[in-house]
Amino acid sequence: MIRAMWARLLAATLAIGLLQPLQSLSDTAKAAPPDASAAATSLLALGQNDRGQLGLGHTNDQTVPAAVDVGALVQAVAAGSNFTLFVAEGGDVFSAGNNTYGQLGLGDTSTRHAPEAIAGIADAVSAAAGRNHSLVLTGNGDVYSFGLGADGRLGHGNANSLNAPVKIAGLPPAKALAAGGSHSLVLTVTGEVYGFGSNNFGQLGLGKAVSSAAVPTKLAQLPPIAAISAGTDFSLLLTEDGDVYSFGLGVNGQLGLGGAGEAEIRYTPVRISALDAENKRIRQIEAGGSHALLLTEDGEAYAFGLNGFGQLGLGDTLDRSVPTKVAGLPKLATIAAGGYHSFAMDEEGALYAFGYDAFGQLGDRDTESQLAPKRIKGLWNIQFIEGGTYSTFISGSLASLVSPTAATFEKYEREQQDIAVSLELNGNALTAIRNGATELVSGTDYVLEDGGATAIVKKKLFGYAERRRGVASF
Repeated sequence: MIRAMWARLLAATLAIGLLQPLQSLSDTAKAAPPDASAAATSLLALGQNDRGQLGLGHTNDQTVPAAVDVGALVQAVAAGSNFTLFVAEGGDVFSAGNNTYGQLGLGDTSTRHAPEAIAGIADAVSAAAGRNHSLVLTGNGDVYSFGLGADGRLGHGNANSLNAPVKIAGLPPAKALAAGGSHSLVLTVTGEVYGFGSNNFGQLGLGKAVSSAAVPTKLAQLPPIAAISAGTDFSLLLTEDGDVYSFGLGVNGQLGLGGAGEAEIRYTPVRISALDAENKRIRQIEAGGSHALLLTEDGEAYAFGLNGFGQLGLGDTLDRSVPTKVAGLPKLATIAAGGYHSFAMDEEGALYAFGYDAFGQLGDRDTESQLAPKRIKGLWNIQFIEGGTYSTFISGSLASLVSPTAATFEKYEREQQDIAVSLELNGNALTAIRNGATELVSGTDYVLEDGGATAIVKKKLFGYAERRRGVASF
């Protein structure tokens, strides 16, 4: 999941302006951006929904952002393989999706298509979701777990599954959680890391002799840790000094350690040194399914690991075993990784997506995978993004969309036709703008004059133009 350091506007209110090459008409329409602080923020869901994991009340995949209603503002989301946890402001936790192993924490194993409140947890602040298990962190540092218990991934000293939350004993106060396919990590307030669950591929960092840990076990000989992240079978740690350690399965290069080891496994943490020569300090780590993203302090994104769907954003489908810079992006504020897709948001709030898109999880309203970062339009005031295996959740606002975005008119062309401009307002409001100086005021509501979603740009408007050719820009 990613959370913006500050909210910034992604899209301005729509306007229809009349422009010409080389010289603008004096009556070009302008639009003032809406007040982001006054905008209604929603939790928007995209992608695969076969088990109701989007929480929309149905099981249809979603290629267009749809609002999830839990009855309260959502402050954090944890998306697992095909289920989701929603942490609301006030500390309540809701869940939806597959519940075969009780990973929804609702006291049974019945699938839910809409979010339901989990009993027994108060003051929740964040959560983590693995393949079939769940972790929840409370404000006082307690950790609860439920779902599939195989390999001890719930941390209760056994392999029993649980369909309701149970507090994990023996942990110091925690401040962050991470859940992989079959393992769990906990970061304490003092910068120590505890792991439990499967260690078949070294993903707990406890050494080759340990196949699994059923109780929280401290990783030894590490500098103070600031952040943790877990992929399917590997883990990343970010130190307070900006160094990154990796361990676990590295078959696709997801450990970022280089070398020719196609089936490389590291059973203890190893520092990623590939960026030492460039003196890069890392401020954020994000583990996807089998790929990883790093964000440097100067706002650059680096990617490594599996790249079969372009989830590294490097313009091809070749795996990388060392951190490789993602080109073509402005200075970034934050990054995020889903199962096979990735996101980056720049300091102005513009969102970029790349990778697998078969279920529409990139948010670009189609299902074509993107090998390089693609600007995602129609969203603004983004607060955070969470990527699941094939799903995406965005806390933000839907911007208005217009189609087409431009049209050319010939002043003396007899057969020139009027242009119909379709406005998808997405809950916003706007007046149709005719020829004449018009400026929209920030924070003010407008209504389409005809009450509909289509405005007609008349060719006669260009009769006032001094030049023969004009361009309508929307």
